[in-house]
Amino acid sequence: MLSPYLWHNPTGRRHSIVLLMLLLPFIVPAQNPTMDSLRAVIAKTKSEKDRIIPMSHLAFYYTSIQKDSAYKIANRAIALAKKHHDEEALASCYNTLGWVYSFDGDYDKTQFYINSAIAIYQKNKDESQVLKILANLSNIYIRMERYEAAMQTVFKGIRKLDKIKDNASACALYKNLGVIYRKMNDFRSAVNYMRKALDYAPTAKTKNEVKTSLANIYQLKGEYDKAMQEYNELAAYYENTGDDYNAALVYENIAQVYIYRKVPALTRKYFDKAMQVYRRLGYKMDIVYLQLTIGVFESTLAHYDAAISVVEEAYALSTEMHNTLYRLKALHLLADFYEATHNYKRSLECVKQAATVSDSLDLQEQQTRFDKLQTEFGTKEKEKEIKLLNKDRMLQQQKIKNSRTMLVVMVLLVVFILLGIAFIINRNRLRQRNKELELRNRIASDLHDDVGSSLSSIRLLNEMVRNNREGSPELMEKISTNIRETIESMSDIVWMIKPDSYRTTSSGLDKRMQHFVADLRASSPLELIFRTENTADMQLSMIHKRNIYLIFKEALNNAVKYSGADSVEVELLLRERILTLTVSDNGSGFDVAAANHGDGLENMQQRARDIGAVFEIRSAPGSGTHLRLTVKI
Repeated sequence: MLSPYLWHNPTGRRHSIVLLMLLLPFIVPAQNPTMDSLRAVIAKTKSEKDRIIPMSHLAFYYTSIQKDSAYKIANRAIALAKKHHDEEALASCYNTLGWVYSFDGDYDKTQFYINSAIAIYQKNKDESQVLKILANLSNIYIRMERYEAAMQTVFKGIRKLDKIKDNASACALYKNLGVIYRKMNDFRSAVNYMRKALDYAPTAKTKNEVKTSLANIYQLKGEYDKAMQEYNELAAYYENTGDDYNAALVYENIAQVYIYRKVPALTRKYFDKAMQVYRRLGYKMDIVYLQLTIGVFESTLAHYDAAISVVEEAYALSTEMHNTLYRLKALHLLADFYEATHNYKRSLECVKQAATVSDSLDLQEQQTRFDKLQTEFGTKEKEKEIKLLNKDRMLQQQKIKNSRTMLVVMVLLVVFILLGIAFIINRNRLRQRNKELELRNRIASDLHDDVGSSLSSIRLLNEMVRNNREGSPELMEKISTNIRETIESMSDIVWMIKPDSYRTTSSGLDKRMQHFVADLRASSPLELIFRTENTADMQLSMIHKRNIYLIFKEALNNAVKYSGADSVEVELLLRERILTLTVSDNGSGFDVAAANHGDGLENMQQRARDIGAVFEIRSAPGSGTHLRLTVKI
């Protein structure tokens, strides 16, 4: 049975009203006008054009109490903005209408209107408003479970923070980044980014929004006492300030803690409190989500009738909302619940309905489950027929029944095997994603250390040139060398990050190595020989590409600078998915056992271990040095 926490993720699935109000692009003074004052402004303003922005803001406030009115006001404001050709006001209206649709879970229209607003602001070069909407859009992507798109959007916004000071947007961006890391079970990074969001939180309400997310992380980590303490304080705060929506979110979290503490009565109490708020506010998306959560909770107690009833309501409401994601989740749950109650016919119907809702379902899993349910349903029908047969045919029918039972067992076995394979594949994918994210962080650190130190050196040398005109030629040469090394470091980092699937014929590992050898050959009297075999079309993961290339550079630089050789040979060979890199020179060599291993050799050995490669080095005084790296790709 699914864990109830599979569904419970309010910070990641829904926006915070307080935070969104802070991020709404205002073109009026900084104070947040009340609905009464907005209506008064609209009534007193004679010019249609001057009424557009107040109408847009009023529509936003109506979202939380009367969505129908919000739709009407926003659409009327859009019509006026188009009539008067006011692009700035039109962008504000598009942004508002996008958020109105988000409350109903209509993400297609949400994205359309928000992206339309971004396009207008970008056209007008209003980067401040673009930043605000990027913070909101990343939240939308998280709720759609499109985490890669959410992370890309967050990074776009964070890059703009270098030029634009906006604490509310910074708070939202870092909070969303924390949510993404929490989704990846990287709780340490999640907590760090949540604390960074707290540093930027402009108001007490916003800080409490972030504290809610921190409490979610404590809950996921199993620190229930710590989480409950935070939730109780937050619930009291929201109740005292009249913020019913955020109070309801906290009620859901409290209910989840009571699930793990195995107190069903208190779980239902807090689920009911949250549901009452959502129904009163008319938040259909939140109602559906909570109904699905309650359905899973009741199923863990084997209360399948209650679970089926509430999830059927969720399915009907999600169908009314045209929300495909929640319809699919509801159908999958119903199929499980009906199967658990031996209602195989209805379970089969739910599976069929799910197959028609979205083509994104795994067809193989659907077919095996369909066959299993169809067989079980057929078996039940066959058992009824057996009772009606004559005694002379009972033996034959019993044999048929046994055959069918064996078939069911075989189908179940196949299903379990397929589920096991799917689990292993999914786990490996997650592991690979985590490795790539770790590597990206490492590359970012390299970028900060290498390029940052080079730029600092350039700045210091420039100051020396200003103060010492006589030594300028030598200092200028050092500046030129540092600039060249910085450019090379930047080029290497960009190349390492770029996936092989996007590379051209001139950007692979072999071509990169060849270019590096050519550059060394132009500045060194040594004879440098570079050979490759079967490497033109090979594709490597980011971590393999990075570590192999850095080992190659370290080995070749050591050979050129320290070996005293007049010839260096490099080979890169790929045979039967085994990649071999060799770097050999005819220099003075050294005693490997007696040598004092510096950082360079230790770094190469560590990089080899990181990718599961075999690293060998053979050398002796007067016999040159031979380095070999072997790795399976």
